[in-house]
Amino acid sequence: MNLLKTNLKRSTALIAGGLFLFVTIILLAYKLGEWKAYPKYNEHLKTLSYTEKIQHLQTTYKYYQRAPKEELLVQWVKIFSKSTYLLNGDGKYNQYDCVSSCYAFLNVMGANVTVNNVVYTYKRLQQMHALGYAKLRTNFYDIQPGDILISHDASHMSIVYDKKENFVIYMDVNFKLKGMGINQIHWTDKNITAIYSMSFHFWSGNLSL
Repeated sequence: MNLLKTNLKRSTALIAGGLFLFVTIILLAYKLGEWKAYPKYNEHLKTLSYTEKIQHLQTTYKYYQRAPKEELLVQWVKIFSKSTYLLNGDGKYNQYDCVSSCYAFLNVMGANVTVNNVVYTYKRLQQMHALGYAKLRTNFYDIQPGDILISHDASHMSIVYDKKENFVIYMDVNFKLKGMGINQIHWTDKNITAIYSMSFHFWSGNLSL
């Protein structure tokens, strides 16, 4: 009974802390006008040679890996705070579902990825893992901000924000909230399908595999 009470207190504290952080980040997103994400790569993709594309992607990839978790969250809020959830929605109209929001976020951060459904994305990550290009997170302490979280029988995709007390905290756009949110799932929850590191081969899209 005491263990149950302790777990409930921890879960409540995590949720309360997450809500406070969420509100704080939203305020920061509107006040930090000087903050800028890495310049959008796709805007000048066609003007670069293959070698230049790879070099540029290596730069943006390293930037993404080094970016503080707070920076990733601020960027997520700036992109999706006024968006609405719509399955197969069009980003031109600020409409996203879970997977299109993740791909849009990665492209803003400098990746070269094309939107695909969650099942395809999961299979691609499995292939990369088998080839040694992506790491499958099998240890809670190895999880990093920016990792890709596949969940609910490969029907949902999100971006990891943080980890705390055996909970994985992630950013997504979802049906329940009708828009963006920051949520958490216990590391042992069976709804977690897999968590993968962000690999350069995934980041560079059709310029790699």
